[in-house]
Amino acid sequence: IKPSYLKKGDTIGITCPAGFIIAEDILPAINKIKEWGFKIKIGSTVEKKDFTFGGTDEERLQDFQQMLDDKNIKAIMCARGGYGAVRIIDALDFKKFTANPKWIIGFSDVTVIHSHLNKNLGIASVHSKMCNSFPADWSKAEPVQIETIESIRKCLAGEKMTYNIVPNEKNKT
Repeated sequence: IKPSYLKKGDTIGITCPAGFIIAEDILPAINKIKEWGFKIKIGSTVEKKDFTFGGTDEERLQDFQQMLDDKNIKAIMCARGGYGAVRIIDALDFKKFTANPKWIIGFSDVTVIHSHLNKNLGIASVHSKMCNSFPADWSKAEPVQIETIESIRKCLAGEKMTYNIVPNEKNKT
């Protein structure tokens, strides 16, 4: 099952189901996502801290659950990875989400959420960079960093994507 592709004006939620992050560190992502034409809803776990986590297990659970259930949020981008999503995955309720699937975006610790969606619900998600991967100064970013971040927009918008791979004699068919 593929969630609906986003269009300009749709909202992307930003939350911390794993590690802690400060608002300043997600500003480059917020600015770029707004430049793409999307709105942002910042979750309550941004700037919350409990040891290395983005808030207590209960706070991270409630924030992620609220975004899963919010029909106005069309995608959820995790602010960063680290560790912590595995501590809340079994407590999440996916009933409203399965009725209204949305893109979940992230990697690292967020992979546990991708695995759950794939194995248990058959819903596609986006294994990609998160907010903490967006450069503060785009003029100093490497081309591959820009391309990978731009691929998030293309994926969410449903644009055809291509991958150019340099041939290597060690590749076998």
